[in-house]
Amino acid sequence: MTKNNSYQLQLVKAFRAGEISRQQFIKQFSDWQKTNGMNFDCKGTADKNGTFVTYRGVTAKIENGVLCWKQNKAANLFTFQRQVDYAINAELQSFTNACYYSGKAYDASRANDHEARAGFQQKQNFFIKQAEKWAALWN
Repeated sequence: MTKNNSYQLQLVKAFRAGEISRQQFIKQFSDWQKTNGMNFDCKGTADKNGTFVTYRGVTAKIENGVLCWKQNKAANLFTFQRQVDYAINAELQSFTNACYYSGKAYDASRANDHEARAGFQQKQNFFIKQAEKWAALWN
């Protein structure tokens, strides 16, 4: 099988036809996801303090069948992964917006438009606080 856009479809067909085992399918599909920028690996650990799952640097403790991290809870691993991905994306978007308004404030300052500059700085500060809020989920 060659790796192209329909590789995952060929892999599923091979598994359905019994040409590869379930373990081979899982391994090859995971490899395909990683090579295409879709890494959903989680690392599980257990010690005397409990059972933990780590995804993209965020660690959740499993308590009564629920994943608990910071002030959030997730009923299952899929939900936990989506919450972490959403938080990362929200932080990145907030940071991007803060940079945008920082540039706008600088441009307004150079044009001696002090009212516009103050407005842009206010928006910049809002988005910096938003980025800090989302970053607090894993820092």
